[in-house]
Amino acid sequence: GAGSLRSGRFVPEWRSDSGSSQQGRRDVSKRVLIAVMTGVVCMLARPPGSQAAVLTVLPPAHRFELDSTTGVHYTVLADSGKSANLYFHQRSWLSDNSVVLYTGPTSAQRLMGYIQATGERIVIGNITGATAAARRNSVFGMRDRKLVEIALLITISNDPRSVPSRVEATERTIRTLTFTSQVNANYDDTFLSVYENNESITPKRYSVYRISVSNGEMIEVCRASSSISHLQWSRGPSNLLMYSGNDDARLWVVNPAEGVPRNVYVQVPSMGEWVTHESWWVNDQILWCGAPWPAGYELDPQRGEYHHVNVLDLHSGISRIVAAGSWLPAQENSERWKRNFHHACGDEDGRWIVADNFSGVLTLTEGKTTRTRLFTVGHRTYGGGEHSHPSFDRLGKQVVFVTNRFGEPRVCVARIPDDWRAESAPIITSVEPAAEPPQRPGDLPFSIPALFPSEPNPFNPATLIRFSVPRTERVVLNIYAINGQLVCTLVDATRQQGEHSARWEGRDSSGRLVGAGVYLCRLVTPSGTATERIVVVR
Repeated sequence: GAGSLRSGRFVPEWRSDSGSSQQGRRDVSKRVLIAVMTGVVCMLARPPGSQAAVLTVLPPAHRFELDSTTGVHYTVLADSGKSANLYFHQRSWLSDNSVVLYTGPTSAQRLMGYIQATGERIVIGNITGATAAARRNSVFGMRDRKLVEIALLITISNDPRSVPSRVEATERTIRTLTFTSQVNANYDDTFLSVYENNESITPKRYSVYRISVSNGEMIEVCRASSSISHLQWSRGPSNLLMYSGNDDARLWVVNPAEGVPRNVYVQVPSMGEWVTHESWWVNDQILWCGAPWPAGYELDPQRGEYHHVNVLDLHSGISRIVAAGSWLPAQENSERWKRNFHHACGDEDGRWIVADNFSGVLTLTEGKTTRTRLFTVGHRTYGGGEHSHPSFDRLGKQVVFVTNRFGEPRVCVARIPDDWRAESAPIITSVEPAAEPPQRPGDLPFSIPALFPSEPNPFNPATLIRFSVPRTERVVLNIYAINGQLVCTLVDATRQQGEHSARWEGRDSSGRLVGAGVYLCRLVTPSGTATERIVVVR
C-alpha cells in the first residue's frame, strides 16, 4: 500500500479527495461496496478537508499458546520484536471488535492494529496517547501535537498470505495543542479529554480539558493542585471525568458542567493506604487497587504492602473489596505479590474484572458474585519485565495483555473459555433478557429507569417502546444487534420524570431496513440502565 518507513517512522503518501473525478468517486463507491460484501464493517463518512491513505498491511506473524496451568488459549500477536498494548483504561479494540490496537514493534510511538480475522498487522503510524472510538471504527490520538481522528475502512482478504487485506485510513485534525497528552473518548464520541501538566511556569498549571470531536472547541474543565494522570471519561451518559492526583488524595471526579473536582475516596495516610491504577466500570463505579497496612505491620520485619481490587460506587459512596489480596507476615515482596493486585479493568457489561500483579499472574473476577478464577500465569518475573496492563475487548470475551515469557515484551490476546462465561452473569444485560421484565410503571419502585415490553413484539413494520425515568435526566435509547453493534439511536435527550415512548420502524441509522432477527433495546440514564429484546420479522 501507499506509504513507507523512513528512519523508523511511517510516512503515508496522502491523497486528497478534493479534486476527485466522477470516475474516482465511482471507484471509491465500488471499494466500499466490495468491503460490505466481504463482511467488513464500515468507517466514518469522510469529513471535509480530511486526507486518505492506504496503509501498509504486514502478513500474519502470530503464534498460538496454551496456558498449561489454567487451560486458557492465547495468541501472541507478533512472534518477534518488542510490543505493548494500550494502557488498561483505554479502549484497545475498534467498535466492531475486528481490530485490536497496540504499539510496536520497533518504537513505542508506532501504532499498530491486529486484524483478528486474518492475523495481519496494520501500520497506522506514529500516534501517541491513542484510544479506540466508542461507536465507530476510528482511533483518536496525537500526531506530534495535533489531536487527530483516524477512521479505518478494512477490506478483508480471502488469502492474506498471498494478497494482503486493504486498509484505508482517513485522518483529520481535530485541534492542535501546545502540549501532548493521553487521549480518552466519552461514551458516544462527542467529547475527548486531555490534560496538561505544565511545571515550567509559575504558578505551575495542572489542567483538565474537554474537546468537542465535531469542531475542536476546547474548554478548561478544572485545575488540579498536583500533577494529573489516568484522565478518563465514565462509561455512560453521566459524562463524568476522573483523574488521579497525588498519593494522599488520589481519586478525583469532576462533572464538566460544574467544573468542581471532588476527592471521592478519602484515604487514611496514617494507615499507609495507597490507592492506585483507577478505571471506570459499569454504573458509574470505579475500580482501584490498594489496601491499608495489614494488622501486625509494625511487627513485621519485611513491612510489605498488599493490595485488593476494590470498587467504589460513586452514587452511594460505598467502597468494597471485589478481589481480595492476601498477606502473610515475614514474606518477601516477591512472594507476597504472587497474591496481590496492581491493575484492574472491567468489561462493558459488568460480567468480569481482570487484574494483574507484579508476578505476571492474571485473574478474572465475576462482577456479580466476586468469585475469582486464575486466568493465566507466568507472564512476568517479580522485579523485571513490563506490566501486563490487561483490558477487555468490546464483547467481554477476550483480554489483551503483555507477556514477558518470550524475551522481549509482546502483546497477547486470551479468550475467556465459553464454560466460564456460561457460569457467570453480567450486571448490565447485553444479550440475556431481564428475568422479570416490568409490565407497568407501578411494578417497580420509581427510583430506577424501566423498559416495558414493546408492543407489538415480534413486529413488522414498527413497534412502540415504552420506558420510564425516575427524575428529569438525560436519556439514551439505543438499538443494538445481538452481537453488540449499534444499529441506531432512538432517543438522546433530556426527558422529564415519568413515562415516555419511542417508535422504531426497524431501520438503522442510515434509514435502511434491518434484517429479521433478535435486537437489543438498551435504556441508559444516570440513574441506571435497562435492556429488553426485540424481535424483527420479515
